Amino acid sequence: MTRPLTMSSWGEFCSRVIGWLLPVTYFLVTISFYLKTYDSAQIKITLTQVGCGTVAFFWILQSLFQKRWPFAKADLPLAAPFLAMLLSGIVSYAQSSFREGSLEEFSRRVFYALMAFVVIAEFRGLDRQRRLLRWLVAAFAVTVFYGFVQYFD
Repeated sequence: MTRPLTMSSWGEFCSRVIGWLLPVTYFLVTISFYLKTYDSAQIKITLTQVGCGTVAFFWILQSLFQKRWPFAKADLPLAAPFLAMLLSGIVSYAQSSFREGSLEEFSRRVFYALMAFVVIAEFRGLDRQRRLLRWLVAAFAVTVFYGFVQYFD
């Protein structure tokens, strides 16, 4: 017998997607920095935008489904530097005389801050932290191996 789908179960589903999608996104973006192709910059940008956008989408959905604020008061010391960076980017973009040229840097700051907020809010448990660390170590191993291949090639 299946459980009925509730708002809370959809929130749990979004949380699980975030728990896997963010480490995989970090892995893919990290290893894409060592591609030696002409289009590697576009690949990195696309992976970052699509991956971070998808993670942010599921995080917002989760917050809506669970109807709760994702941060605790104890998270403020961790979130404050990223809030300051985001606020600085918003002020800089708002005061820019050439907004089209500033949009890329502004969107980059928003993505970076959002990913930091997701890690602070969603990676509290030891199992998620270990998963994230394993994916980052795997990315390190792949890039070091690929660096050796490039060096000796």
